[in-house]
Amino acid sequence: MAAQLEDGYTLLAHEIIESLYKSRINGTQANIILFVIRYTYGFHRKCHELGNAFIADGTGIRKDTIKKEVNRLIEMKILRVFEEATHVKSRVLGINTDTSEWQFDTKHPQGGKTTPGVEEPPTVGGNNTPPPGGHLPPQEIYAFKYNSKDISTTTEEPEMTVMDAYEKAFGGMFMTGMIQGYVHEIQKKGYGDNFIIELFLETGESSTKPNLKLLKAIGDRWMEEGITSRAEAKQRKAGGGASGVNRRSGTRPAQANREDANRKQERFRGGKTDSVSREVVESITSFE
Repeated sequence: MAAQLEDGYTLLAHEIIESLYKSRINGTQANIILFVIRYTYGFHRKCHELGNAFIADGTGIRKDTIKKEVNRLIEMKILRVFEEATHVKSRVLGINTDTSEWQFDTKHPQGGKTTPGVEEPPTVGGNNTPPPGGHLPPQEIYAFKYNSKDISTTTEEPEMTVMDAYEKAFGGMFMTGMIQGYVHEIQKKGYGDNFIIELFLETGESSTKPNLKLLKAIGDRWMEEGITSRAEAKQRKAGGGASGVNRRSGTRPAQANREDANRKQERFRGGKTDSVSREVVESITSFE
């Protein structure tokens, strides 16, 4: 079906459009800019909370690549940071409407900084002149390859923030007020971002519809049992807790049985039993 204005449209200043098609940006950067425009001007606002995970999900590009290119666009002053990210909300981004401040990437394979609207002479012996026959020029070939292959030279896991973990677990950009309140409670008890990230991810992996009740149940249990990560929780679950039932064997650990016996013995010695006389208890314990 053909696109119709009645289904929605985005108002955008001509100056921004002209500056973009004259700029030297790669395909991934172009995708990010269009995504930011869609979720800002497309909703009649100049900025919005846009986390790397949300942009990655919307564009279909890996999150570590998104993180790198968003930072480049901020350095190039094409994107503007209106508010930095916090423990409970993503960074607020928008387009820098002062296009005279835009600084194009000096690390681009095509060479140095360029000025929108000014055509640079081709370099002698270079590949700046597009080949005949309608083929893509080198810059467009690079941009296409960069976008479609999603090139990344790093093998490290991309750094995850609290909001990234929340978006992944709960599927939304905005943390609800009640969950924010619970996160603040956790922080007041001395737990840091890593604990909260692991807790969000554990909650998301524990249910297809995670909610505050499940989050609190897992969080309270972790804090009570001294668990700080999913790996530790998995290890505890596999081995059985010190005071719980081993879920694999269906039996209680010997340590738990000994603790119960000691508690019963203390009750008898303290005279807190109604069904057995104190003399009988003392005669029994005298054989220990």
